Amino acid sequence: MEFVERDVAFEKLYNENYLRVFRYAWKKVRNNDDAEDLTQNAFLYCYQHYEEYDERRASFSTWIFLVLNSRIKNYYRDRKSNVHIDEIIDILPDETDFDHAIELEEMRNRLFSALETCTPVQAKIVQLRYFRKLSTREISIHTGLSEANVRTQMSRALKKIREYLEKQEGDR
Repeated sequence: MEFVERDVAFEKLYNENYLRVFRYAWKKVRNNDDAEDLTQNAFLYCYQHYEEYDERRASFSTWIFLVLNSRIKNYYRDRKSNVHIDEIIDILPDETDFDHAIELEEMRNRLFSALETCTPVQAKIVQLRYFRKLSTREISIHTGLSEANVRTQMSRALKKIREYLEKQEGDR
């Protein structure tokens, strides 16, 4: 892969995953500076080893979270003289939690891909309803659409999302 193409591809992956990776790191260390350092370190590793990445083996988000989890374990190992072992056990996920987190991340990625099949208005309505928890009336006010139109657009969007996800399941 040409160097510029690689940078553009990696930048897209970085932009798509940065916030989730940072939030995960922050939840584990509860310190903005340390979470930022861990996040940047994980992305730097992935960038430096990008030629080794094989999307057939795992999604990029799976790979970055595996790298990040390793960095978090190193972070606590390096600080072990300052941290009680019970704190580490409470903060670091066990393997089943991490597997579950990877599953959730993959489901979230499929959902975002499904959302791209919707029109921009439909996608916005779904996001307002399910991510911001707004009522139909609030969405109507926010978008300038009638409540009936909001319900219609929501129904159409959910149908598209359902069809996309069913097709994806069938392709597996």
